[in-house]
This record gives sequence, structure tokens and C-alpha cells, in this order.
Amino acid sequence: MSFGGSKTLLHFHFSLYGLLLDRVTVIKDLGLYMTPSLDPGIHITKTCAKANRILGFISRTSRNALSPATLKTLYVTLVRPIVEYGSTVWAPHQIGHCDHLNKVQRRFLLLVGVRSGIRYTDVDIQVIASQHQILSLSSRRVALDLIFLFKIVNGLVDCPELLRHIDLHVPAATRLLQPFSRHSHRTVYAYQSVIPRLLRLGNPAHQLEFFGVSMLVFRRGVFSWVSEHGEH
Repeated sequence: MSFGGSKTLLHFHFSLYGLLLDRVTVIKDLGLYMTPSLDPGIHITKTCAKANRILGFISRTSRNALSPATLKTLYVTLVRPIVEYGSTVWAPHQIGHCDHLNKVQRRFLLLVGVRSGIRYTDVDIQVIASQHQILSLSSRRVALDLIFLFKIVNGLVDCPELLRHIDLHVPAATRLLQPFSRHSHRTVYAYQSVIPRLLRLGNPAHQLEFFGVSMLVFRRGVFSWVSEHGEH
């Protein structure tokens, strides 16, 4: 596979022990589906399909025997981790990709509403989500991004290559609360890539203490913060 944003990639023919290697357009590596353009669309499609299959299995086998609380436990244990695995790498910014992911949780919230005795057409998914304290997937991706940023700057992720891209901001004025430096980017791809996105999220979240606290304390604080501030 050759990676790049150009539509006319230079394809070199690789061989191993005299055998020509097959060229592919999709490959699964460490659970993530990669394409030459690094577009997350195929990964999102495949993971949503898998999550929906498991959610459908839960719906068929539980019928009316499980309480909404038990359904929530099954969802957060078996379904939601599928659509969140490695999200820091592939987190989408396109509306279509976000909607595709949101439909998985929407389907679960509708299921909970119906199992609670509400007619399907009358289920208010926002109310159900609030009642059962279920954050939107977009808000959770923000929280997971901030947790990953915390791990990088505190050495919990042993990757100097990532750490050297994290620029701390030393403000000239004490009231300027932006712990991380931001840089301009010439392309949308660079702007939406992992490190720039993490630094953009880290600055509005300056109320969070990135240093001198434990992982557990930070995790509690970040989910409380995203719950209060909603989607970003």
C-alpha cells in the first residue's frame, strides 16, 4: 500500500524472495482499517456494522427480560468500545462520518426507550440519554483525546516522537490561559491530524489540571468537563 493525498500515487512494484507483492487498497493493522488516503470512512463503516450486529444480538436475545440499566451495561461493555477503539487516530470531522457513528448510539437509546414502555415514535433520545447519563459519542471522543494528551505530556505513553510535537505555551500575560502552542497549517488534512487536534482541545480545557494529578483524577475531571460543556 502506498500512502498519500495525491490521486496519482507513484506505485513501485515490491517483491520478496522474487515474488511480486500484491497491492491492496485496504489493510487492517492493530484493529484499524487503513487506506492510502488515511480517510477513516471505511474504518467507520466496518466498525459501525460490527457494533450494530452485536447490538442487534443483544436486542433479539434480551426481548423484555432485561431492565434498561442492564441494557446500558451491555451497551457500554460490548458495543460502545467497538466504535471508540483507537478513536484518537481516526476521529472524524466530516458530518457524514459523525452521523454514521451516532446512529449506533441512537439505535441503542431507541431500544432503551421502547423497553421502558415508550412508543417508538415518541422516544426522545436526548431525554433517554440524560436519564441514563450517556454522553454523546462526539463528547466522549473529546474526552478520550484529552486523556491521550494527558498521557503524552506525563510520560504515560512512551513515545518521544509524539512528545516532541507537543509545544507548551509560555504566555506573555498571566491571564492568557493557553497551556499549548498552536500553529497554522496549510491543508485541512494537517489541521485535522492528531497532534494539532489534541492541542486545540487542550487549550479550551485549560480548567483541567494536566500536571501534578493522577490519571484517575484527570479522567474523572475530563468526563465531568465534557459533560458540562457538551460537544466541541
